[in-house]
Amino acid sequence: MARRLAAVLFDLAKYLLTAVAAAGLFAKEAITLLTVSVAFLLALGLIAIAWFLTPTD
Repeated sequence: MARRLAAVLFDLAKYLLTAVAAAGLFAKEAITLLTVSVAFLLALGLIAIAWFLTPTD
């Protein structure tokens, strides 16, 4: 169960960073440094939670 949740959190972080990168390429006026910073910190948080949920076996 924890392995599946960790995989979902890793995927959410990946999708979040992909969406911010795509928005930065195509909608430069809509993306700000604050938006990028918040998304990056949120993705790091998701990765950290997923890392601790991943079993070590």
